Amino acid sequence: MRRLVTASTQYEGLPASVMDALRDPDSRLHASCEGLRTAADLLARAQRSGQVRGDLTAGELLATANAMAWAARQTPGPDEPVDRYLSLLVDGLMTRGVEPAG
Repeated sequence: MRRLVTASTQYEGLPASVMDALRDPDSRLHASCEGLRTAADLLARAQRSGQVRGDLTAGELLATANAMAWAARQTPGPDEPVDRYLSLLVDGLMTRGVEPAG
């Protein structure tokens, strides 16, 4: 997740382009972005083990990662906010009273 968010901060507009490509199968970027969906397998395993909320979708996770990358590019200052954003996200993904996925 950290690598995805950090890589997405390197180029202005990349998070938006990735999200657009995932939604548009006719996009020239769609095939290369499709590989990002393999994170769904990792997510499903974490959900089955009860470590991650069962109601989170892979699309929501990717959208959130892209949102963090966009936000990191907008944050002024010398500090890299990615680790802080990831910490906030991971704390929010932890199971707390939500049933594990089937």
